[in-house]
Amino acid sequence: MKNNKGYTFIEMLIVISLIGVVMTVVSSLYISNINVFKDTLEKSSIQIKNKSTVKRIKDDVLQGIKIEEIWVDGGTTYTSSTNQIIINVPSVSADDNWIYSGPDLRIDHIVYWTDGNGDLWRRVDATYSNPTKRQSETAHVVARGATLTFTYNEAPSTGNTKKVDIELQIQKSANGENYSNTNKTSALLRNK
Repeated sequence: MKNNKGYTFIEMLIVISLIGVVMTVVSSLYISNINVFKDTLEKSSIQIKNKSTVKRIKDDVLQGIKIEEIWVDGGTTYTSSTNQIIINVPSVSADDNWIYSGPDLRIDHIVYWTDGNGDLWRRVDATYSNPTKRQSETAHVVARGATLTFTYNEAPSTGNTKKVDIELQIQKSANGENYSNTNKTSALLRNK
């Protein structure tokens, strides 16, 4: 009998088939893990954005001395409602003191609202504040998919609003999935 030291064609086909099966399993696990990572990343991203935005709104309300009912700025009329808020905050000097004009406290305005596209905006009118402490600006906070809701313990028209409930829902579509996150908090006007 001859002792052949080689592989037969059948043995080679079996090895190639086994390698193909193993590679298919490994690559499908790899792709699956990438999709889970993308999904987790999107969820985390929307949660972080939502939480930081709600915290910023709450911090502005906490600084407030009054929720203004109506405010006109440069021809644009803002009205505090369930999806818009006008916060009157004390103007701040460079050394973090409130600014007075005689006996009257100088006021800055901060407005949050969502537009018809679901974009969340923040408008600051800091006419009297030191620019190193607060600057006038209009900032785009969240692009698309934001639903902002305010609930007041008393209507802003009374001038007695002391507590504001804030709810922000952000929705986003990515990787063929829809993601949503809702964050709620309450804030009392500390300087009222």
